[in-house]
Amino acid sequence: ACAKVCAESHSSDLAALTSADLVNAFNIHLCAVFDGPAALKHWLTEDEAMKTFFQVHTSQQWYHKQDQERTTFLQSHAYLTLKQAIEDEGLDLRPSDPGDVYHIEFVSKDAKERLGAMPADPPIALVCIKSKEQLRWYIPITADVGLDAEALAVQNRCHQFRYMFRGSVQKTRHLQAMGYRTAAIWLSEWTALETAEQRQAYLRTALGTPGRQNATFSPNAAEEEETYC
Repeated sequence: ACAKVCAESHSSDLAALTSADLVNAFNIHLCAVFDGPAALKHWLTEDEAMKTFFQVHTSQQWYHKQDQERTTFLQSHAYLTLKQAIEDEGLDLRPSDPGDVYHIEFVSKDAKERLGAMPADPPIALVCIKSKEQLRWYIPITADVGLDAEALAVQNRCHQFRYMFRGSVQKTRHLQAMGYRTAAIWLSEWTALETAEQRQAYLRTALGTPGRQNATFSPNAAEEEETYC
């Protein structure tokens, strides 16, 4: 059905799509390629109508959005403080190159070579989780709704574990599928740090703890602002 729609679409139909529509379309393509069944992946990458639609009509907007994310990050205070902490720790990390499928805030300098070799020690992808992509309140449906506000706050699981959602979940999952070892910098916490020593300690913890504290995707996994804050 999708192939038929693509084949029968007129240029005016495509012109009616907004930039956000095209970005969302390529987003669907990425999710299917990374997470979809083998037959769907083959169809999306081999069918000529699908390849034309995604590669010609949608990919340009997606990569433009990634470049915008990169530019915004490089102009942010978070970038400056992270860069300083990375240098102080003697880490071999740098911002990802323009044109990568995902903008990565900091990545191992030899990441592409190591990904190709599939080493036992995978390259690092340091991902900043924006405040808008951090879940702040999660109470299971089994909680007693008759409890007062203070009692409900005690049951808020977000006090125990960090939960990311929205685009950060997809980005982190796909980077891991590509072979990266991801580590999260939660910007709500990072921006609250006051000294270089605190930031260095936070960075060491993030890089040394790849488990559920730094790779939690949703409440189940752990039982439109664009600024970096």
